[in-house]
Amino acid sequence: MNNQFSRIYNFLGPACFVRCYVNKEHKCPPCNKYIEDMDVYYGDIKVENGIYLSTSLTIHAPNVVTRGLNPSRYYTLIMYDLNSTIGELVHWVIVNIDNMGGINGDTLAPYLFPKPPPGSGEHTYIFYLFSQYERYLGGPIIDPNNILSRAIPVSELVNRLDLSYDNLKSSVYFVSSFMA
Repeated sequence: MNNQFSRIYNFLGPACFVRCYVNKEHKCPPCNKYIEDMDVYYGDIKVENGIYLSTSLTIHAPNVVTRGLNPSRYYTLIMYDLNSTIGELVHWVIVNIDNMGGINGDTLAPYLFPKPPPGSGEHTYIFYLFSQYERYLGGPIIDPNNILSRAIPVSELVNRLDLSYDNLKSSVYFVSSFMA
């Protein structure tokens, strides 16, 4: 069992794992636990771990669909490039997402479409969904006119936003490379 399934299995217990996770019912009446999850789509292409997407498909912000969000929590969506030539590069940050469907929170870093430079090889773009301890009241975390302000290690970003890897609810990634 991989780490994500193991975490979910341990959280739900064997009685609810199939009902909540496998069957996607997301709220198990006996234990009243939620399975927070997300799907990311560029057009009609669903991002699956490791899928290759050409940069031409990722020019516009993706559609992010969440399921099973706990109605008493806020959430944060982070997208970053793990292999940027200037370090980990933040591509998108939205905080204070509620459970009303869709990604409807406050944008701290506007969407920056993937555009790997020539000769830089494959880049890994990761989406994280975290639950927040409380509503985020801080301001923007990057200067939209300065690409270098986006070069923030994700661990530092998680600290700045007062998040915790213990509250990582879902993640998915794709790869891309330079396209002439």
